[in-house]
Amino acid sequence: MIKLMLLLKRKPGLTPEQFRDHYENVHVPLGLKYVGHLLADFRRHYPDAMMSLADGQPLGCEYDAISVYSFKHAAAFAEIQKILADPQVARVLTEDEAQFLDRSASRMGRCEVVEAERTIS
Repeated sequence: MIKLMLLLKRKPGLTPEQFRDHYENVHVPLGLKYVGHLLADFRRHYPDAMMSLADGQPLGCEYDAISVYSFKHAAAFAEIQKILADPQVARVLTEDEAQFLDRSASRMGRCEVVEAERTIS
C-alpha cells in the first residue's frame, strides 16, 4: 500500500488551536471533496509533549500536524496526483492553505510502513 506523509507547520501568528480548527474543519473537508474517494485511510496526528530520547528533557515540536494518507492502490495514487495537478483544484487548495499553513516549512513524501509482527502487551 502506498502511503504519503505530510509534516505540517502552522502559519506564523496562529495558535495551535487555530491551526487545528482550520485544518480539521475547513481544509480537510475541502481536500476530501476532491480526493476522498481514492483514499483507503487518512489520519492526522497532532504532536504534543515531545522529549529528548537522550536525556528526557522536554522539547518543542517542529511540526504542528503529521498527516498520513493511505491509497487504495497505485492507480488511486496516480489519479490523486492528476487531480491535484489540475490548475483549478490546485488554486482552491493553495488559497486555503495560505490561511493556516506555512508551506515553506512543511514537508511531504512517500513513506514505507512496517507493521509490528505481534501485539505488544
